[in-house]
Amino acid sequence: MLKNKTTLPEQNESFVLVPRAWLESLAENQQRILEHLEGKQKQNLTGDYISEEVAKEEFGKGNTWFWNKRKSGELPFVKVGGKVWYHQADLLNLFNHEK
Repeated sequence: MLKNKTTLPEQNESFVLVPRAWLESLAENQQRILEHLEGKQKQNLTGDYISEEVAKEEFGKGNTWFWNKRKSGELPFVKVGGKVWYHQADLLNLFNHEK
């Protein structure tokens, strides 16, 4: 009985022969990249910024409220990959002024 299920290549797939040294170098580089990324994930890469999703939960405001504050210029933001981020200090200042 096979412990690992192996799949055979489809008919239209092709194989490429590469030198073992090149393949080992590629594997080592991949491992270094993965270790680097894992280390970065452990750090707080966002610094003092929080996502809009987290801000909505923490401050109890909805999409429209945040959109209006961004549009009016009252709330600075950064958009990365379609995701909106706010600096925590900006949010706190805005909520302190509204009180």
